[in-house]
Amino acid sequence: MVENKIIQVMIVDDSAVVRGMLTRALNQEADINVASSLMDGEVAIANINKQPIDVIILDLEMPRMDGLTALPLLSKACPTAKIIISSSLTEENASVSMKALANGAAEILAKPSARLDKEEIDKYYKNLLFTIRALAGKKESFSVRKVLPQTDFIKPASNTDNISHILPTTKISYPNKKPRALAIASSTGGPQALNDVLSGLKNNLLNVPIFITQHMPPTFTTILARNLSQVIGRDCVEGAENMEINSGGIYIAPGDFHMLVERKNNKMQIHLDSGAQVNFCRPAADPMIESLVKIYGNELLLVVLTGMGSDGIGGAKILHATGGSVVAQDKDSCVVWGMPRAVTEANLCSAVLPLDQISAYIVRAFGG
Repeated sequence: MVENKIIQVMIVDDSAVVRGMLTRALNQEADINVASSLMDGEVAIANINKQPIDVIILDLEMPRMDGLTALPLLSKACPTAKIIISSSLTEENASVSMKALANGAAEILAKPSARLDKEEIDKYYKNLLFTIRALAGKKESFSVRKVLPQTDFIKPASNTDNISHILPTTKISYPNKKPRALAIASSTGGPQALNDVLSGLKNNLLNVPIFITQHMPPTFTTILARNLSQVIGRDCVEGAENMEINSGGIYIAPGDFHMLVERKNNKMQIHLDSGAQVNFCRPAADPMIESLVKIYGNELLLVVLTGMGSDGIGGAKILHATGGSVVAQDKDSCVVWGMPRAVTEANLCSAVLPLDQISAYIVRAFGG
């Protein structure tokens, strides 16, 4: 989109209080206009074509027509609009939200409760504004903050056991030394991208630990781990304090914690850090990557998938300096080309690949 274009937003929520708060907050921004504020999915569908809409903020629980029912109808009526699911932090809502992502929603934001203090409300609005602008195609800032010291509804990809045929023909480089661990960083669009990548790793990397940071709030990462377990046919778990790392284990950073890996008593264990946000995120990928480089050095392969912002570039720089390899998802296959763009433009990548070629690269890099 044109950089100075006003972003047109539709709010769909049955709460008049929520609609009013969001409308007032968003209309204070010079580059955002709330074009319509509606009470349920049925009204939204009836009004979607009355004015151009760039971003839709869609509640899940509404009378007459809920958000999950309205989602595909809104997407069909206005294919160019990006949809943000606004959901409260319950396991049921997290499960429904994950289904919404699989059905075309671009992002999930946890709806703030009335009990949150002003600082937490301000964080929510800051995240919402950042998300709206990124989804609408506004340029992002790639300044890097200091790194901390120290399913049943997802269809697996076809032909996942024989993926060598999709290796790219363009010249790319592979690790000089066979990696011993895989790290993945992702954000907006990440759950479906993770599904695609892990589907392609089915029956591969059986003795390789995989560490994932996906920007998501608590509860949502629990559902994500459960769904990815079904996709790959192996246990995928949220990291827990002092959890021992096993070969072939798949570990996801739990919502609201940075996940680090440390060596204790000759064993590798997970350490959860609830300190300050890094790159405006918690969990963030940079602390995880940095901790993994301390253990694996250049025997770590990092994959940076679709996502807003620049999280992952700090860790990628450290890994690249040790001789390790970084792979990024390409622009055309990303929901938001933010995180992959940061590492790509910093010339840190051994390969920049479409999403459907990343699994093949990984398998070959690990000797498949």
